Amino acid sequence: MRKIFSVLILLLLVTFFLSSANAQNYSISGKIKNAETGEFVPNAKINLTPGTYATTTDLAGYYELTGIPSGNYIIKVSYIGYETFIKDIDLKSDLVINVYLKAGGITTEIIEINRARDRETPVAFTDIDKTKINKVISGQDATLLVRGTHGLYLFHRWCGKW
Repeated sequence: MRKIFSVLILLLLVTFFLSSANAQNYSISGKIKNAETGEFVPNAKINLTPGTYATTTDLAGYYELTGIPSGNYIIKVSYIGYETFIKDIDLKSDLVINVYLKAGGITTEIIEINRARDRETPVAFTDIDKTKINKVISGQDATLLVRGTHGLYLFHRWCGKW
């Protein structure tokens, strides 16, 4: 009985190691460039579906996705002002996919904004002269009194004398 149990454990371990050896992970890398100028496209977004594999290009247009199991995927490269690049791939080894993005317009629906303005919002202003301020604060520090008072704006006009 003990011998059968040992053989079963050994078979399970061998099966586990063989299956993990076959499940390799691969990587996809490349550069993203402007199709017209050949300049690198920094911060372009690269998505791989199915899954949650995503990255962005660096300043030299380089990207790399790692730790991807073999299978069929869709790679999508996008950047504002360019047409989105989409390609089906069968990942069986490490791939290098360089993409040349074509400039494209952004199409949106026409949005019309109308505003009706019947009245202006009233704003109250009060001019206070030096004698009124001295009378109200009676020797207290004015900066401490107005600090934290919401909606209070101070304006000082220099007259050339203190």
